[in-house]
Amino acid sequence: MHGAPQSRISGVTDLVKQVGQRGMLATTLLASAAGAIAEEAWVRVAASPEVQVFVDAGSLSTEAHGLVSVWTKTRYASEQTDVGVRYTADMTFFVVDCAGARYGIAGGRFLDASGNVLRQFTGPTGELRPIRAATKIDAVARAVRTVDANIRRGK
Repeated sequence: MHGAPQSRISGVTDLVKQVGQRGMLATTLLASAAGAIAEEAWVRVAASPEVQVFVDAGSLSTEAHGLVSVWTKTRYASEQTDVGVRYTADMTFFVVDCAGARYGIAGGRFLDASGNVLRQFTGPTGELRPIRAATKIDAVARAVRTVDANIRRGK
């Protein structure tokens, strides 16, 4: 969605692998999936000096055919301009096929430093795409897969 340099994403992915953060995220997201969280509950799933990625545990839901949808927010250390506006954060509504390691984007928003929406979009996800390693969606999908597996096991 925004063409981040590979080194920025690699730094994010290294941090995603930290076991302590994963356990905390899984617990928070699992509580959300069980209906315990009814409002926004942003949980950081990855960070580097240039970017921080959060998942809204309150938005996590399992849809028909086992697809999981969730809102994410990415905050950038510097302004981004690759969509024709200057933004410091974006929100993406991801649809994730945990079993097939695929994803789609159903909507998004670009925000300024004050949180004002500068541009937004919605639409059908279309054909789901493979999740590539060391990307933003990879960090999100790892967290969602952990929760999805725990739900299926009844934890």
